[in-house]
Amino acid sequence: MWSDTADDPTRATRRAAEFLAHRQVPWALIGQVVARTTATGRAVREILNDACSSQQVIVRRGWYYNGEVPSTRTREVYPPAGAPPAADMPIATPCPAMTVGRAALLAVLASYARNAMAQRLELIRPGASLLEIQKLMYLLQEAGLSLRLNYTKGRYGPYAENLNKVLQAMEGHYLRGYGDRSSAVLALEPIELLPDAEGQARSLLDGHPRVLAAVDRVLSLTAGWEGAYGMELLATVLFAARTDSLVATDPTRAADYVHTWNARKQATFPQAHVTKAWQRLHDREWFRTTASEAGTLGVGRL
Repeated sequence: MWSDTADDPTRATRRAAEFLAHRQVPWALIGQVVARTTATGRAVREILNDACSSQQVIVRRGWYYNGEVPSTRTREVYPPAGAPPAADMPIATPCPAMTVGRAALLAVLASYARNAMAQRLELIRPGASLLEIQKLMYLLQEAGLSLRLNYTKGRYGPYAENLNKVLQAMEGHYLRGYGDRSSAVLALEPIELLPDAEGQARSLLDGHPRVLAAVDRVLSLTAGWEGAYGMELLATVLFAARTDSLVATDPTRAADYVHTWNARKQATFPQAHVTKAWQRLHDREWFRTTASEAGTLGVGRL
């Protein structure tokens, strides 16, 4: 079935039409998605809809086996040296609607980025790394907003994989700098708001005072702690308290928890710093109640 024959001397070559990808392939390079059956095509279409993608899905029952070749388009591809800067990557996704959850993300990120600019003179323009945004949204969810982000114990602290889908959908429409996730986490590349994104978010949130209160509570906690180090430390200690109730009453237990998280955290965060983060969370009453005990505010899908 795979070998060349006298009647079909190029069969093996056609059926081995594959390629190698370095780390990731930018979604904008994909011209079409082809399924062999209608049912599979429908399932793929649902997945793409969830990802806010308008990518075309076609069904070709005999395409793979009978040598039919679709019309082709020339695309620019990037060498293994790496993808271009996120700001130069093409955007082929439709603009997602401004929801309350997305508005909360934009509002907290905009204010956090301005605070960071005031605190850290080395910053050239306002923005926040993906690591910082992961922690900001964890804190925002813990402040009482039901954002449906599934946070787990990650290498760099609380981590929600499904937040990446949200940021990818907003890239090029409300945010710039997320790119294709090919940058290393600790490169700390800034993600910035596009012009008027904060204005749209604030206009929507004017009618949602509890959401604004949650945003303000996060900003109060993080003031002076802006940066990847401070954000990871605060979020990690709070996650520890949510996982082990005794952490909320004992800073030494908090340090033990952090230092057994992984070798990186043990080497990165000395006990004195963990204790300082614990004290800040304690003084601002983040340990007093969990988000579920305080009553969460459902804001819908991000």
